Amino acid sequence: MKLLMHWFKKPIFLYAYVAVVLLGNLNQPTIYILDEARNAQCAREMLQQHEWIVPTFNNELRAQKPPLHYYAMKLGYTLLGSNSMGARLFSVLAGLFTIVIIYRFVKRIGGEQWAIAAVWALALSTHFLFECRLAVPDPYLIFFNTACLVCLFYYQQRQQFYFLYAASFLAALSVLCKGPVGVALPIISFFIFAVFKKNYKSIFNFHILFAVVFFFIIALPWFYLVHQYTNGDFTTLFFLKHNVDRFKAPMEGHGGVFILIWLFALIGLMPAAAWLFNVKILKTQFIENDLFKFSSIVVLVYLIFYCVAGTKLPNYAMPCYPFAAIIIGQLFLYWYHQPNVNKRIYFFIALFYLILTVAVFFLLKNDRLTQKLAWVSFSIIILPIGCFVAWFINAKHKALSVSVFLIATILFNIVLLLFAYPALYQLNPVEQTKHVWQQQNEIVAYKIYNPAYNFYLNKNIVVFDSVTLLNIYLKQHPSTLVLSRENYLPELSSLSLQLKAHAKDIFENPTTVILGKP
Repeated sequence: MKLLMHWFKKPIFLYAYVAVVLLGNLNQPTIYILDEARNAQCAREMLQQHEWIVPTFNNELRAQKPPLHYYAMKLGYTLLGSNSMGARLFSVLAGLFTIVIIYRFVKRIGGEQWAIAAVWALALSTHFLFECRLAVPDPYLIFFNTACLVCLFYYQQRQQFYFLYAASFLAALSVLCKGPVGVALPIISFFIFAVFKKNYKSIFNFHILFAVVFFFIIALPWFYLVHQYTNGDFTTLFFLKHNVDRFKAPMEGHGGVFILIWLFALIGLMPAAAWLFNVKILKTQFIENDLFKFSSIVVLVYLIFYCVAGTKLPNYAMPCYPFAAIIIGQLFLYWYHQPNVNKRIYFFIALFYLILTVAVFFLLKNDRLTQKLAWVSFSIIILPIGCFVAWFINAKHKALSVSVFLIATILFNIVLLLFAYPALYQLNPVEQTKHVWQQQNEIVAYKIYNPAYNFYLNKNIVVFDSVTLLNIYLKQHPSTLVLSRENYLPELSSLSLQLKAHAKDIFENPTTVILGKP
């Protein structure tokens, strides 16, 4: 027991665990998720075209995101090859460095015990680990926002202005990852904290103006250049459509009630989020502890902002996860050192994951595509079994119960992310139709298709919206395959094409079809 707890208190053991989960089998889950496919292919197009300013997907302007994560993926492709591991490499590093920053930050401000508890709370989050294995901008934003907020806290506490300029630099990189939210939410959090502390000197001085100028020197040039190179198209689409309109109203069906973001964050931080229900000490810690207060303000700013926003996605609130983990870490320590506090936490965690196991089993079993992989659901049961054991022994052996809980969660994340999830995603349409598209270089699309085809074909795909124009093209290129969706088959019936392959999306209704000449 003492040996187990000794190792769990070692940051090197924690770093090793995170590295294994983030890097293990990284190339195996295919690039299939919509955003990951578009980001990965966009970066590859920029690499192939030696492009640094204008991001494109399928040779068309991609105005959804600024370019910093594309640059990182380009470097990943250069180091590891033009594959999924190259696309995901720096997402992994961003996740690992976020863990390191939080550990060192909390250790310096709150002590070793709090630091270990906080980073374990973050490192056990399946959602955090999952996101840091994807070729998307969120891990970069989480890292830069975390580092920026840490520098702002140091600046407010110590009045050392180099922390302010470091925060300004990191905020600029955050904007180059995701856009205006990369600077707006850290600054709002900092101002609120300064007001609570009545430290007005930290927000009203000439260095703030110089920091703002420094921020624009870093962040503005690329936005100016892309505005010029695209005749303002990127500026209009990115700022108005993908920021203002996305905030004002739901986009792509991603709306929901006010509380949805809170639920996303709570579930995303499981299983450690269960300790948030130790609410008795929340008020006391908020009043007495500056680090706890700062972390609480950061979490509330992010959650309230995205609650008000029209578009709601599970990953939106993720930049506040490291600071939520700091809160959870302190609540865990209080629970650990107080014998009569909330003895049923393990029971509630076990019950949550047991219900999840049953739900996932029936979800997989009732989908014809995933029936054979219903066993994946039983990878979840590792955690509730471990929690039931921890609950049973907690009264007499608290340290051992924590060790059992950590071991169960570590095994759960390793099995789920390194084996179960990749096996499930092998069923995606791109993989299931490989036997057809790998044999043919000439492929076009009708109206809509999965962008992962671009990544695995490593080429642009011409998209037709007119059956007439498609027919003309097929007469000139008779061996061409046509990618589309099953619901468009009636429109394509006049072309006398043969169905070469079809594959349904995982857990969704769209069915990909590939057509060709008989």
